[in-house]
This record gives sequence, structure tokens and C-alpha cells, in this order.
Amino acid sequence: MVGLAFSALFVCARAESLYGMCESMWRPDMDPEELFETLSQCLLSGVDRDALAGWGAIVHIITKHKLISRTLRGRMD
Repeated sequence: MVGLAFSALFVCARAESLYGMCESMWRPDMDPEELFETLSQCLLSGVDRDALAGWGAIVHIITKHKLISRTLRGRMD
């Protein structure tokens, strides 16, 4: 089962390795591009620290008007 951690402002899955990083980097009113860049850095940092996490992620940004999905590719060494 995937663990979730959340505050009043965001949700983080697999919270053990990501929650603190996301909490420190996130700020209110980020536009979708800023949010994607911040989330990407948090995810790649978490993946680099956890060998079992895999080599990338699919990022979904949900706005009032659209869903943005992008694939992140990380290191594969």
C-alpha cells in the first residue's frame, strides 16, 4: 500500500523520502511550470537517494482547466 502524507496545501505519496523536501521547496501560488520544475527536482533528489525507487517518474499537474502529464527520466547507473 502506498503511504500518503499531506498538509492543508499538498499531498505527497511515498512520503518517507519526499515529504520534507516537498514541504521545504513548495510555496503558494506557483504556476504549473514552476510547480513542475520544483516537483521534478524533489522527485529526482528522492530517486537518487533511494535505489529501490526506480529511475524516473510520471508527473501529473492538475489545474482548474487541464491535466498536464510529463515523463521524468533520471539517472540509470
